[in-house]
Amino acid sequence: MSNITIELLDALLSPDTNHRTDGERHYNSINSVDRIRGCLTLLQSLVTSNDTVNEGRQLLLTVLIRRDIAVIATVTETPASPSSNKEEVLQWVMETFLSILFPTNVNSNQKLQGWKKLSCDVVAESCLSLSILSNTQCGTGEVETNSGVLAIGKLLDYLGGHMSSGDPIAIQILSCIANRAPVAFYMATSSTIILAAILTSSLNTLVSSSQTFCDLSAMLECLTRIGISYTLCETNPTANEVTASFEAAGGTSQTTQTCPKVMDLGNTYLRPLLLLLPTQTSQVLRSSLEQLIDCATRSPSLLQSKDTRTNVMKCMSQIVAATKLDMDIRLSGLEVLATLAELWCANSSSGGINGEVEDLTRIMIDKNEGVIQSCVEIVVRGIDEDWEGWAEEGPSLQDDYYWDGDDTSLHAESLLESLFHSLHTPTLLPTILPLLESLLSSSQWIQMRSGISILERLYSSSPVSFQPYLPMAIQAGVAGCQSPNVRVQFQAVQLLASLCGAQPDEEYDSQILHCMTTLLSSTCLKLVSHACLALVSFCRPSPLDATNTTPPCIDAHRLLPHLEIVLNAIVSYPLSCDVIQKPMTIPVLTRGLMVVACLADVVGEDFGGVYGRVMPGLMGCMIVGGGSGGGQTGQEHDLMVLRGAAMESATIVGQAVDASLFLPDAHKIMQFAMPILTGLLSEYSAVSATSTSSQMVPTDQLLAACARIASVMGEEFVVFVPTLLELLIKRVGQEADVSITDGSKSGLQTTENTGAFTQDDDTGTESITLSLPGMGMKKLTINTTQIQEKSQAARSIYELASALDKRFAPYAETCAQALLPLITFKYSSEVRSTSTQALASVFSAACSSIAPSPTVPQDQLQSQQQKAQAQKLQSILSISARTIILELPKEDAEDTETTFALADALSDLFYAAHTVNLAQQSSSNSNTIALSPQEGHTIVSQLMTLLNLCLEQRAAYIRDAVQQQADPDEEAFLENALLSTQDYLTALVDSVGYILKSQKEAFLPVFESIVAPVFQPLLVAPSSHNQGKVDDIRARLSAICLFDDCVECCGSEAAQKYSQILLQGVMQGLQQDVDDELKRAAVYGVALIARHGPREVLEPCASGLVVGLKEIVTKEQHLEQQDSHEEERSSLSEYALSALASMVLLPGAPFGQTVVGEERDGIVRMFLEFLPLREDDSEAKICHAGLCELLSTGKIHNPQMYTPTLLKLMTSTLQLVAEGEDIATPETCSQFTTFLGQMQPPQQENRRRVGAPAFVTP
Repeated sequence: MSNITIELLDALLSPDTNHRTDGERHYNSINSVDRIRGCLTLLQSLVTSNDTVNEGRQLLLTVLIRRDIAVIATVTETPASPSSNKEEVLQWVMETFLSILFPTNVNSNQKLQGWKKLSCDVVAESCLSLSILSNTQCGTGEVETNSGVLAIGKLLDYLGGHMSSGDPIAIQILSCIANRAPVAFYMATSSTIILAAILTSSLNTLVSSSQTFCDLSAMLECLTRIGISYTLCETNPTANEVTASFEAAGGTSQTTQTCPKVMDLGNTYLRPLLLLLPTQTSQVLRSSLEQLIDCATRSPSLLQSKDTRTNVMKCMSQIVAATKLDMDIRLSGLEVLATLAELWCANSSSGGINGEVEDLTRIMIDKNEGVIQSCVEIVVRGIDEDWEGWAEEGPSLQDDYYWDGDDTSLHAESLLESLFHSLHTPTLLPTILPLLESLLSSSQWIQMRSGISILERLYSSSPVSFQPYLPMAIQAGVAGCQSPNVRVQFQAVQLLASLCGAQPDEEYDSQILHCMTTLLSSTCLKLVSHACLALVSFCRPSPLDATNTTPPCIDAHRLLPHLEIVLNAIVSYPLSCDVIQKPMTIPVLTRGLMVVACLADVVGEDFGGVYGRVMPGLMGCMIVGGGSGGGQTGQEHDLMVLRGAAMESATIVGQAVDASLFLPDAHKIMQFAMPILTGLLSEYSAVSATSTSSQMVPTDQLLAACARIASVMGEEFVVFVPTLLELLIKRVGQEADVSITDGSKSGLQTTENTGAFTQDDDTGTESITLSLPGMGMKKLTINTTQIQEKSQAARSIYELASALDKRFAPYAETCAQALLPLITFKYSSEVRSTSTQALASVFSAACSSIAPSPTVPQDQLQSQQQKAQAQKLQSILSISARTIILELPKEDAEDTETTFALADALSDLFYAAHTVNLAQQSSSNSNTIALSPQEGHTIVSQLMTLLNLCLEQRAAYIRDAVQQQADPDEEAFLENALLSTQDYLTALVDSVGYILKSQKEAFLPVFESIVAPVFQPLLVAPSSHNQGKVDDIRARLSAICLFDDCVECCGSEAAQKYSQILLQGVMQGLQQDVDDELKRAAVYGVALIARHGPREVLEPCASGLVVGLKEIVTKEQHLEQQDSHEEERSSLSEYALSALASMVLLPGAPFGQTVVGEERDGIVRMFLEFLPLREDDSEAKICHAGLCELLSTGKIHNPQMYTPTLLKLMTSTLQLVAEGEDIATPETCSQFTTFLGQMQPPQQENRRRVGAPAFVTP
């Protein structure tokens, strides 16, 4: 007898909590298979009843059955149910629900209309569970024995018999199965004609029926899900059911790959549906267009055939241009076009057919189709006419750009921007500009505002192609700022702020700044607040290709002439707001503080002249409304943000000006901050230490401000470190607050509609509900506030370690232990990147503490302490390097910010260790920090794998740029894509180089086996007939650098073997002026071959090299003579001088005996006049020591004639060393001092022995 009774159902439905709990406890105690059987038995009896009371019970039974079959394939129970029992009950479920969905009694069918969709889901879920039980996987060929595939086959036969009447339930079932069990569905349908028969029957019913019994949108949904199923399996022949089901249901199955079978489906079934679409009702149009958007996004091959694509473009253009339709329907048609444009553009960029792009471009510019005109018309009509209501609403601390009444207009603008960005053809801009000119010259504010807004969208979509229209756009913005309507002024400020990213000529600076500063006195607070943000954009223009990092500031000379005017305007109103009496002005004052920070950031120490005018106000804002009920109810949070902005601004100003100005105020700020930090620390719990409205300032801004103060105070900040660091360590060490709970249907629907996490501002969490195959609906909740705190704390540790350097060393081990686990923190790439960078900064600071001082001797205790510290750092280096190198391949290759952060941190770790090792070479200590040979081999192997992938990616970008006839924006995109990988490539290569330098001769086998095979072919540009290769300048630079390092550091055997190979790259690098770094590396290679390689390698080209190196140095000397002010000497010229000296002058120079006479004297003169060297410490030490050797051995002919030059260079060198520059060894400095003491006045020349060197004692 079944344990599932009506009494149990009523208990589960009871409003009484106790009854419901008892019912749930009893229900959960029953085995899942028995539960399903009991529910089915009871459901069958209730369905035959005509009692309306049973409808709620039937719905509950269906929900319970669906929930249990969703997990039946993976659930483990005691006693366990055999798979055969599970399959049997699943087959019974399908048969039962099919009999319910296709009843012989019509009245019964009508009665069940309210839960038919749920019943279809039950059938589909049963197919999925059967498929999982059978381990369904594409390409296994086990169709005959796969219960999931067999069940779908029987189902198709069953449905085929019920299609004569065009029953829409058949289409719904097909749609659900394709979505939930895509692999089994594909295997059951791809080689049969049953599916075609069902679809054809449904299509014929649609075409012939005047009542559209089978809803058109349901047919579109079915085709889309079948297309997704086929695409998943065709593009991944080994797909398994679990992953494919998750991708199909979760909306992640986006692809640009073409699937021929899906194209045929689209041509056969979708194309006729498109002909029906324009004649449908608004309700059908809405739902059908939603399905087409989903189709274009997730199953684009359905729309890929030429006929289908022509039909969809014409159909959508008709809908967009139909002014009688509601605007939301027209926008949906436009969204379909925008989605397809993005897809087709991606296909074209990857070498696909670009006919689609050309066709859509023609429709866009065709005046008869009217797509552009219609889009502009929707933008204008979608604006809220109530500008007074807009103006009366005060500004917010979030974003004032969006206004609920403008939703339609903003949607149309975004779609227009997307279309222009995807198609980015030069023909589109001239087509739309006449329309905009009409809007901009209109006397109606809505039209003028729309024209300005569209101009900004066009610039954002195609910034390079837009450059010729930049003057026109700036003048439109200036004119808009002079409009009497505040909405036009607001949009004009927005346009000018965006155009700052285009770096317009300086001639426009005065006009732009005049507009922005004038509007600071407006009576509309929202406009004043936005003008402040525009000034921030002027100071820190954001290029459209910028990453998430803070944009760089403009050059100071552009702002300095206007600084007084801008500052006066800011002080006159935004900074004089009384936020206690007028809380609506809090955002205005907050953003005014941001402007002050940006001004100081741009002009640097020149801001010191106005420091006294602004700092007292900033300090006062840090305490406004704090502690004693300041501010009105509900304003506490905004006041806290204001105080945080004041602290941020004050510390940014303090960093910009001279430290002596800021130090007194820095101490005051820390006196203000320490009680807050102490309070946070004492109140800290294991759960969270999130900021609350009762805090004085937001914690993230407080921590960032402390880090800035540390960079100014230096050693004086050490007293604050223990408290601050204890808080930071607690923050980074919090256990991730992540939970997985049972999900709900409403949550799943939200995920399907938005495709994104749902944010809960009250709890600081984000959640998403997914339907996981074999597990059912699950809700993933992440405490994102806590994750942001981890990232901010790691960033603060980075800043502290960088600011305090060796004074931070006592805390290095504690920080490393806290940061290491976060390198693999799986919930946030930002946490991984900031923690890895912080770890490298901490390690570098600790390394600085054990680097020996050349002037301060160590006692035995200090030596032992440093040795122990070196051993700890050795362990940190080893663990950190292994962790980072294993994490890097797991990162998303498209997330270049994170991959670079990790690679850069890895190279910083090795660089810090290398710096210590270099310092140890000149002392008696042996506290070296390096990987073991085996560790080095392993990590370099993994680095080379990453380098290969990076080089392949770069080659693909270069190949696209060469093969495609790209417009300027596409060229800019490809250039930016190359730049985004350039630093990553450099960081990886640097890591290999530092490992090489630390292991020296022991690295040669590694270089021979895994480094040289990859980089040797890159030393020279590929020949013109080698069409399969691309010339990657940065890859060639990397190759030359690595071979430079090998010849220099890997011993005589390496120099013998690789000098000739290196010379090939060197000679080609010297002949090109494309890249300064490449030429510099090539010149450096000459010096290394001269010092370490066989003489015969350079002999054939020695004379040419000497001439070329002299030309480089001579050119630099001419520049120095022409400039009246002292310019920074180029590192290229210093490397050229060092290479020239290594070939001809210095001890061991291979051509010292070949270049003689006047030619040698000229080189000596050039050498002496160019010293001292400063750009590369190692080269400087070699040349300065070489000079001592030349003087001591009498290798300089007639040295007396160089006495003034020698006096100057030796005095300068000693002075620079005294100032901290490491350009000469202690031995060289001692010799320079001796030589200076030996110099004699000219009248005492007769006291010297005739012919003796000038600086050698007789």
